[in-house]
Amino acid sequence: MAFDAENLVAPESARVARRRSGARAVSEAGYFLLLGLVALVAYRRLIGFDPGASTSHDLRGVEGMLFAPSGSSPLLIFSCSAWLFARRAARIRSTLGAPARPALAAALFVPAFALCAWGYYVGEPTLLVPSLSLSILAVALLLGGGAAFRATMLPALFLLLAMPIPPVFLNHFMYSLQVATAHSTANILDGLGLASVARGERIYRGDHIFEVIESCSGIRTVETLLMASFLFHDLFFRSRLQSALIVVSSVLIGLLVNQVRVISIVLNPYSKFAAVHTTQGLVMVAVGVLLMAGVDRLLSLVLPARPWWKRPHLRYPLPTRRLAVAGVSLAALAGTTLLLVPWRLARENEVAMATLPPELDGWTGNGIAVDREFLGSATFSEWVRRRYERGADSVDVLLGANRRLDMRIDFESPKVAIPAPGSEIVERGREQLPSGREVQTFKVRGLAGDYLVYLWSYGLASPAEEAVRSVLALDRGPWRRSGRTIVVRLATAAEGSPDEARARLREFASSVEREMVRITGSGSA
Repeated sequence: MAFDAENLVAPESARVARRRSGARAVSEAGYFLLLGLVALVAYRRLIGFDPGASTSHDLRGVEGMLFAPSGSSPLLIFSCSAWLFARRAARIRSTLGAPARPALAAALFVPAFALCAWGYYVGEPTLLVPSLSLSILAVALLLGGGAAFRATMLPALFLLLAMPIPPVFLNHFMYSLQVATAHSTANILDGLGLASVARGERIYRGDHIFEVIESCSGIRTVETLLMASFLFHDLFFRSRLQSALIVVSSVLIGLLVNQVRVISIVLNPYSKFAAVHTTQGLVMVAVGVLLMAGVDRLLSLVLPARPWWKRPHLRYPLPTRRLAVAGVSLAALAGTTLLLVPWRLARENEVAMATLPPELDGWTGNGIAVDREFLGSATFSEWVRRRYERGADSVDVLLGANRRLDMRIDFESPKVAIPAPGSEIVERGREQLPSGREVQTFKVRGLAGDYLVYLWSYGLASPAEEAVRSVLALDRGPWRRSGRTIVVRLATAAEGSPDEARARLREFASSVEREMVRITGSGSA
């Protein structure tokens, strides 16, 4: 009986090849598991990371998590980033072993190391997010060069969306966006025959008052749709041109659906309930995604849908030596974070704001509440607000401080110059007090009348320096500045003679300046 020996050997060779392939896959998985565990130790503070950056104190639960403009949704961002990495797993593996870019890898890993170590030292886990992003890109350059860098770039940069917008930036445009949203809503309703008028960030419609708070400004809605636009790019293999157009459209769609949301809040009598308010926001996000899908569909009619990359046919051997270098580098980072002794604030003998006398040169002061919902992201670590009266005259005083210990605290917003919600700044200027101090002056118009406002500060650097110090938490370490940043606001009614209001504020400012020398320990601005 004849038989073919070759036919018997071939299946055996195939089984051996499969066993070897399986063993190689297990070995590779072991390398990456070990690398991942070391990275997990280095970035352990990101487990359960929640910046809690909502300083709009009335926002809680889903509303605060999804719509507070100074917050973020780290769990959602990390999950989407992991999904993007999983979708790219085969592509990333095909690049490993390609010629490395060690110099560029080192150029990225050095700042990643510095940010991570500094974040642990000063107790600011937000800094670990850009550090992790840079570390991923550095490891990619080391293991697979430019091809691996391109394969990991989107999910690595996507992680940066987990960082909340620092209030030091947010406060420069947030109030303007609230006011613009209120005015556009009132104009639309008025055009529809529903008499409405906007004053500041408030909308007046009949006997009802609607306030466009920060969560209704549209910032987080735009962020959410921007995030979705990047997922469109990856999920449907859109060309770079089509992806860029979808990203641009997501910003416009975000502003549009937020405008519709605010109109629906004004018209819905049940919007005062938090659950309804939040549900309207979630519905508008869903509508925004559907609109973006419609834009994508229209673009697909004229632009080809094709992958923006081609998987190489070569499969390189796993670069075990380079993996070892990456592992040792991450282990050094993890060890540094474990051995670092966190920075501790030395005892500071600060004079409390509350020591501002309730009796001041014939003026008698009574405490009044700070409208924290109106101020939103513009907040303080310590504050005093009083209304001082002398006869028929009164002056509203606000002292607010930033101890420079929390990057979420910042008061550089036009809101601080406004004594009451629903008011608008109609004039701005500068004036010199008898002491020689230059102050900002504002004429603020509200439903109750006009106010003249004086505003000045102590210990406040230029916007650029304050931004760098806030983002990098430089005041939580050896470069900490002494003292606090303090703002002083004086406001008085200006319904009578403007000269009388100015004379009243100038006189009262002299009394406050004298007390501020004691509180700040210095007479300098």
